[in-house]
Amino acid sequence: MRYTLVLAIITLIAGCSTAPEALLFENSRVFEKSRDDVWQNLTSFFESSSIPVKSKDKEKGTLLAVRKLKRASIYANCGTSDLASVENGTLTVKISVHSLGALKTRATIDVKFFAYRQYVGVAKSRIECFSNGTLEEEILKNL
Repeated sequence: MRYTLVLAIITLIAGCSTAPEALLFENSRVFEKSRDDVWQNLTSFFESSSIPVKSKDKEKGTLLAVRKLKRASIYANCGTSDLASVENGTLTVKISVHSLGALKTRATIDVKFFAYRQYVGVAKSRIECFSNGTLEEEILKNL
């Protein structure tokens, strides 16, 4: 009986939520710089940011950074809910850097964010949020 009541409450509360919305924004850019220069700027950005690098491979041109976030709204759109909060998210940033010529380099950024929607202390559910483009723009302007 108690399980049924809790399930009914969660269903009612979840119905008051709106889903996250995917936004269109620039996540890739070609730079009039050498691959080495773009890579150096990329690693410098992450050394000074609060997003720790989990792995990087200069030869392959890949970098992976992961950060736990308490507030999703900094970099992501997780939808809205009057009766729930979004917390304890994980931000994953994958970046690839490829040479297109001597002084042309493309950098592409892929950001994923997963968080938990907490329903008035009763239950929580894992949700996928969509990037709002803020982090991608911040990284691209520093390359």
